[in-house]
Amino acid sequence: MYSPEKYWNAVATEIGSRENGNVIAGDDEPYYRYKRSVLLNLLKTIPFSNNKVLELGSGPGGNLYEVSLMNPAELWGCDVSAEMLKLAEKQLAGKHVQLKKIKRLAERDAQLR
Repeated sequence: MYSPEKYWNAVATEIGSRENGNVIAGDDEPYYRYKRSVLLNLLKTIPFSNNKVLELGSGPGGNLYEVSLMNPAELWGCDVSAEMLKLAEKQLAGKHVQLKKIKRLAERDAQLR
């Protein structure tokens, strides 16, 4: 059975073992570098300054770091993986970011099936 927490903890362990310290998935491949540059350009169009921002599934904190540079009033990151949050803490050292662990994902509602 798929366990999001176990899966993403394993991914975080792999990311943490990288010698170059890169925390963004695939950042060493041209296609993923391109996708990352597109996302960063998109983030620059969003008025984060003086607003409250929450990223769900914040992973190792790469997006939170970029948003932190845009002076949000509050910045929050939530993730199901404690290991991802540990990576984010390192990535965001000195930034005013609140990180929280999601204890469980929303359960299915029988009425929504």
